[in-house]
Amino acid sequence: LFRIIIKFFENFDNLEKKYRRLLLILLDTIILICSALFINFIFSGSSLENFKILGFKSIMSLIFIGIFIYIFSGQYNSITKYIRPTLIYKIAFRNFIFILTYLIIRKIFGLNISYLRIYFLYWFISTSIVIISRFTIKEILIFYDNFKTKKIIKVAIYGAGSAGAQLASSL
Repeated sequence: LFRIIIKFFENFDNLEKKYRRLLLILLDTIILICSALFINFIFSGSSLENFKILGFKSIMSLIFIGIFIYIFSGQYNSITKYIRPTLIYKIAFRNFIFILTYLIIRKIFGLNISYLRIYFLYWFISTSIVIISRFTIKEILIFYDNFKTKKIIKVAIYGAGSAGAQLASSL
């Protein structure tokens, strides 16, 4: 199993940019669907088969609007391996914009906007899962790079005193 995972990330790391983006779009689509199913499960109290809270059309609309905003706001422009912590704010803001866009479109077409807490919870869950998935992918790719190279750099620190001990512990 470990070799299969390593092989997958070796292939992922060597993919062209457009295929890597396609995989991330697929991952985000799955995340948005799972977030909607989770909301339905929490608020309906029964099974995942009933789309009582967010209907099938609502889920499809959320996915379409979300992926559209993700693509055109630059969600997939950064290299997965070099994600910075500021990405958290950007993802949260993009998700806020896409939920707000969805609610505005519903209002324009005269559709009912049920409880806002549902959409706030959807925003929170989808944002959390997207952030966790991005940082998980980043850490796995960094681990894979370290696993792949296995180069140990030897360093000699001479005459640096306590600063040298601090430097040695950080290496």
